[in-house]
Amino acid sequence: MQKCIEYTKIILMFSVLMVMISVYIVVFGVIIAFYASVKAFNTYKAKRHKPQVMPTQNNHIADEHERITHV
Repeated sequence: MQKCIEYTKIILMFSVLMVMISVYIVVFGVIIAFYASVKAFNTYKAKRHKPQVMPTQNNHIADEHERITHV
């Protein structure tokens, strides 16, 4: 009878440990998913509000000239 109680305690401890590990994995996954969604929403908001302006070749040449002359 005593051995049976010890085995039951070991099985109970093992199951509690497994449940805690699975809860930690779920919480960690939820935190990662929330962080990724916030980051994606911020980049979407930034892209939506700021129009993409392609720099022309003339601006690039002027910037290079300014950088060289102002050294």
